[in-house]
Amino acid sequence: MDKRVLEYKRPTELSTEMVEVSLLLGQRTSAPDRPTDTDAIELLQTDVTPDRRSTVVKWMFEFVDETQGFGNVEHKDAVAFHAVILLDRYLSLVKTEKTELQKIAAACLIVAFRVRTPVSPSDLLMGFLFGDKKAADSYVSRVCDGLQMDLTVETHCDYYHAILPRFSLRSDQERELVESTNEMLKGCVRKWEFMRRKFSPWATARVALAICAEKLGMGSDAVLGNTLYWDCVRYFRDGSVPSTY
Repeated sequence: MDKRVLEYKRPTELSTEMVEVSLLLGQRTSAPDRPTDTDAIELLQTDVTPDRRSTVVKWMFEFVDETQGFGNVEHKDAVAFHAVILLDRYLSLVKTEKTELQKIAAACLIVAFRVRTPVSPSDLLMGFLFGDKKAADSYVSRVCDGLQMDLTVETHCDYYHAILPRFSLRSDQERELVESTNEMLKGCVRKWEFMRRKFSPWATARVALAICAEKLGMGSDAVLGNTLYWDCVRYFRDGSVPSTY
């Protein structure tokens, strides 16, 4: 991502529409063009179907939610979303058998954990996923090689700190809003159609937080009427959002 775009992450500099436009457009134009869209996956994969991917992504979120060692709730979610992006990127580059999909997904979880925390996953965690460390190392190496060691990922979670101050909430309300937003997005990223649209992490965080804040009675946000985000807003409001939202 362009260095100028990274600078806009500071909350104090996110006060004008001009800055917001620059950030959104900057993400679209300066981010490297990675072959992570569903078209690339559909062209390459013959054994891995959208439904099978959806099932494995659901398992990834459930595993992280239920397993100790991933940190607090917010950190768990960031690791899980990071891992899903790595999985899709891997599937767009490396032909994968359906029998190996879950192990590749598990390796993506370990890689995401290592990237986002200075502490390596415990042997217990690797045992849960693979049964032994040697097998885990083998699949982790396959993922790293397949991705050509390009393991850095920005998710919508990385922009929460810059957006949440707009809502003027207490810390407990912020936690509730983040948890609600992430639960909604877990359902969204399982969907092939959501991944096909390729919303930027900033747009996803901005609109999803606004919609959940409105539903929780924590205030409304002008972004919901902003044409800059219309495609994203329309997706979340046209019935494509999980039924609980």
